[in-house]
Amino acid sequence: MNAQNPTLDWLETPEVFAVNRLKAHSDHPVYKNKKGDLERSLDGTWKFSFAANPSLRQADFYQEGYNTQNWDDIQVPGHIQFAGYLNHHYTNTIYPWDGHEFLRPPYVSKTENAVGSYRTNFSLSPEELSKDVILTFEGAECAFYVWVNGQFVGYSEDSFTPAHFDITPYVKENNTLAVEVYQRSSASWLEDQDFWRFFGIFRSVVLHFEDKMHIEDVKVTQDINLESKSAVLNVAMENKLREDGTCKAVLLDGDQKEVSCLSGEAKELNEFSLNVEKVHLWSAEKPYLYTLKLALEHDGNIVEQSEIAVGFRKFEMKDGIMTLNGKRIVFRGVNRHEFNPYSGRVMTREMMEQDAKFMKRHNINAVRTSHYPNSSYWYELADRYGFYLIDEANLESHGSWQKLGAVDPEWNVPGSKPEWKEAVVDRARSMYERDKNHPSIFIWSCGNESYAGEDILAMADFYRENDPDRLVHYEGCVYTPDFDGCTDMHSRMYAKPADIEEYLKSNPKKPFINCEYMHAMGSSLGNLIEYLDLEKKYPKYQGGFIWDFCDQAIAIEKDGQTIFCYGGDFSDYPTDYNFCGNGLVLADRSLTGKSQETKQLYAPVKLTVTESGFTVENESLFDDLSNLALVCTTTLDGKVIETKRMDLNIAPQATKEIAFAWPSPNANGIWINTVSAVLKNETEWAPAGYEISFGQKVAKIDSFKQEVPAKSLTLIEGDGNIGVKGEGFAAMFAIQKGLISLKKDGQELLKGTARPDFFRALTDNDMGAGYGSIMGIWMSAGVFATIKTCTWKQKAEDEVVVSYVYNIPFVNEDCILEYAVHGNGTMSVHMEMKANPSRPMLPAFGLRLYVQPEFNQLTYLAQGPFDSYCDRNHQKIDLYASTPSAQYVNYLNPQECGNHVDTWSFSLENKNHQGLAVQAENTPLQFSALEYTPEELHNADHKEKLPVRNDIVVRILSEQMGIGGDDSWGAPVHDQWLIDSNKDLALDCTIALI
Repeated sequence: MNAQNPTLDWLETPEVFAVNRLKAHSDHPVYKNKKGDLERSLDGTWKFSFAANPSLRQADFYQEGYNTQNWDDIQVPGHIQFAGYLNHHYTNTIYPWDGHEFLRPPYVSKTENAVGSYRTNFSLSPEELSKDVILTFEGAECAFYVWVNGQFVGYSEDSFTPAHFDITPYVKENNTLAVEVYQRSSASWLEDQDFWRFFGIFRSVVLHFEDKMHIEDVKVTQDINLESKSAVLNVAMENKLREDGTCKAVLLDGDQKEVSCLSGEAKELNEFSLNVEKVHLWSAEKPYLYTLKLALEHDGNIVEQSEIAVGFRKFEMKDGIMTLNGKRIVFRGVNRHEFNPYSGRVMTREMMEQDAKFMKRHNINAVRTSHYPNSSYWYELADRYGFYLIDEANLESHGSWQKLGAVDPEWNVPGSKPEWKEAVVDRARSMYERDKNHPSIFIWSCGNESYAGEDILAMADFYRENDPDRLVHYEGCVYTPDFDGCTDMHSRMYAKPADIEEYLKSNPKKPFINCEYMHAMGSSLGNLIEYLDLEKKYPKYQGGFIWDFCDQAIAIEKDGQTIFCYGGDFSDYPTDYNFCGNGLVLADRSLTGKSQETKQLYAPVKLTVTESGFTVENESLFDDLSNLALVCTTTLDGKVIETKRMDLNIAPQATKEIAFAWPSPNANGIWINTVSAVLKNETEWAPAGYEISFGQKVAKIDSFKQEVPAKSLTLIEGDGNIGVKGEGFAAMFAIQKGLISLKKDGQELLKGTARPDFFRALTDNDMGAGYGSIMGIWMSAGVFATIKTCTWKQKAEDEVVVSYVYNIPFVNEDCILEYAVHGNGTMSVHMEMKANPSRPMLPAFGLRLYVQPEFNQLTYLAQGPFDSYCDRNHQKIDLYASTPSAQYVNYLNPQECGNHVDTWSFSLENKNHQGLAVQAENTPLQFSALEYTPEELHNADHKEKLPVRNDIVVRILSEQMGIGGDDSWGAPVHDQWLIDSNKDLALDCTIALI
């Protein structure tokens, strides 16, 4: 639409989404001599005025000579909320105005629609004024008007794709740019993503200078012959030519050597092809890039040039299976919001690079740009590092059809409403035109959670018409089978493994992907392995994308500490509270056990240790693993006995058994044979020696005889306490309370009474599954357990046994807790509860100790270094050093964390290396050592509200139920990861004083 007289009516007219905006084009850089010499950034400090609604704005602020002396300063790019003018607001499905004002599409509030007025000045040189001047806004939420030197330039919606305006008629030597940004417009009904609701100019503003010959748009496509390993690069150029000249095209390989070239008259060379023999194919495993260089010349002088990264790959559907370069592809992916805890969706290049490197280091091969086109630089990184992308259009109208979980599309947009059709197709077009040349993009997505109808089908048709070499994705037609044509694959969110398997067994026409699965909210990502097990069973199962990459939490500084905030912390209602915290990493990119689980299970090389060596399975499609080395290590109780290194070279999709002579055990202890696949050489994303994956085999050896001289014990029978003394140590048992004291050389180790432990702080998944009432029983049962009997006996000169029988209230069960004190300064602990089929679901079973705070040097031989659970148990068993403080995982809502499965031993020592050590008996334990009790974790809604304790809370468990991961709003922990009430429960360990 073209117009010269702006009106606020556009804000509520879905047919008006762009006024005087230039058509979208590819994101190729153009320059004359060096990159950047034909553009200028306008980022920086602008003048700014805030108004709570349109009636309060400075309506004539755009006029020349307007005095902004009393205005504030604001940074561009940046969100207006981060500048302090408006509260942050997080909501998921419900529109942010729900409950404030009754509205239906396309209308917006007249009283709660903030306006940001921006002004900046810029000067142009005579050289720049001789060219066409194009003004580009790379991203602004959610609708904005533009003036230059007091003259109206244009209007645009669609927050996440560039808006280009020709300002040549308006510019002079000294210029004023004025921009009026509205928090809400009819476009807000299409941008109901699950994220923080920011507004303002949040991506860069750039001036581009176009000379008399300009490369306006480039489209590259390919024809690849996989048998002959040859390719043809097809190039379509759209040039603006105001003078005659020539066009040159050169294709360079990865070493910048010329492969093919062509030249001709610029006005005639609009479409051409370049041949490539012995083509190097692009994949996430081997992201080989060619460079297409284009130049427009006049009289032998370069007027403008550009270069485009080219990755040759053939992505297609064959017999209902998606293939890359002829082989079935599996997406081991993640969804990624653009998010920076310190600036919202304002992403620096450095942070994007950090994200890309993390993904490569954690074996992630695919990314869905949830739920909008990302910054253009992200696609450059995906091309370079190697990721398979689902590029998703900026469309989500979740709150218009799903209310409180029920499907009610009564007033759904865009639906099949003709007044919304062009707006959503324009969003598809803008994304496609900008991103079309990136080899990393395999699939176009029509958006997210917007139901379905004729309008979204029109988006899908647009993609297919303009890009038959890629596929189209849309999940929402799960609810509307009549619009199944919106997608080329069957896409689901949070389908459980059994449901997926049922679909795959039905001989479906379309392959299956989880566009969202494994809702990684808080302590989660249990049972991921159950999804990956489907990959080999069903060819049409082609992977999925974990939800999601990082917690969306806003960092604020308060009282000298950084606090990570979530919905509701800013009095932002309606809100979905901490539902914004679903990341494999925390908001500050701190790693978690979730990220380590993903790394090991997503790894393309699987290693299995055997008695005679190990097996290597190469799941890669194209990589022979020659870039990796194998490191074979044997440890005894965590100390290295032997390490050997060997090269690795195994054909793609092949498995090889490798003989290796592991050292024979020659002493008692925990022997672990580990084989690790590590990088041979440094890469762009990781140093040499970085571990890609590992395999292990653990053996507990106790066959070597050890003669331990007996040392006598003294039993002291008091009226209310039982004392046991040995050489350099003492223990005290309160008859009516339990173990209350352990002393070594006169120093007390405990700070509180040991007791049975059945509870864990509820996870987000527990809360969503409705486990609160059940777990609440066990919290009370542990706190109020009473001792029925206490008996003691000196069984031998060097052994005293103290036994308690606890009554567990609310479930009316007995629990036996027995301590056998030995003369050598150790204490054997045995705890048991008999099977009870009618027992309510038990969260955990074990012993809780309270240890003096100075014993804060933690060492553990267990899975680590991050926490693990029975259904999230794919970390390396090794000897790790930490502290109880570092064991806490800063989830947005405090909850169960810090647990370690496969624990063979752990110790807590002070600075003088005194303390206690816990050893598993025949089978490994689980343990945690934190500065908080489970009850305290459960009762706090922020870390900052946790109490300051003066002890260390140690939990020694034989079992803890799984944490789940299918979703966080109802999915139960899978049965196999629950504690079986039909079996006896027992804990056996040894506590030694050191």
